Amino acid sequence: MTMEQNTTDIAVGINKVEAGINELISKLANVVDPRLVTREPPMDVIDNGDSIIILADLPGVKKDSIKVRVGNNYVEIAAEPQPLPVVGKAARLERLSNFRVYRKVELGVRLKVDGAKAAYRDGVLQVIIPKLGSIAETEVLIE
Repeated sequence: MTMEQNTTDIAVGINKVEAGINELISKLANVVDPRLVTREPPMDVIDNGDSIIILADLPGVKKDSIKVRVGNNYVEIAAEPQPLPVVGKAARLERLSNFRVYRKVELGVRLKVDGAKAAYRDGVLQVIIPKLGSIAETEVLIE
């Protein structure tokens, strides 16, 4: 098996797992109020040398419902669900905007919190945070 075939097989497997998870979430949302279910948005974290760029997919989520919190070494993204647009019982729910959204990512660098910027366009949240440096760790000898 070539590397390309192996990669394709892995991608197909991931797509099947993702479809299964979406179906389970939809079934759960039919039993429980979907606004009580929390979803994690997919995101990419890019180390750009002097800054960290985070791209989070939040399609259909209203800009004013998104909250971004940046700590010394983490980023938190949250959004409250939008009211369901239709009257009646939903047969299947998959869109992120139907659910509470929350994701916290801890990073291996210290962040310059007051330099963070965020923009939301075409369903993608972009957060750019300058870095202060690496988080240091050392083992301390006991005397």
